[in-house]
Formats: sequence, structure tokens, C-alpha cells
Amino acid sequence: MSGLTYALLEICLSANACRQNTAVVITGTIL
Repeated sequence: MSGLTYALLEICLSANACRQNTAVVITGTIL
């Protein structure tokens, strides 16, 4: 949970590619 939350926080920091990064996180979670 902490790892995922931390990754989401760092990804959210990049508002420019927030959507793209979120998709990557979702894919990583599935994997």
C-alpha cells in the first residue's frame, strides 16, 4: 500500500503526464 501510494504521489507530481502515468501504474498493479 505504501509503495503504491508513494508511486501515485510521485506520478501525480507530473501533472503533464498524470493520465499516462496513471495508466502505467494500473498496468503495473495488474502485473
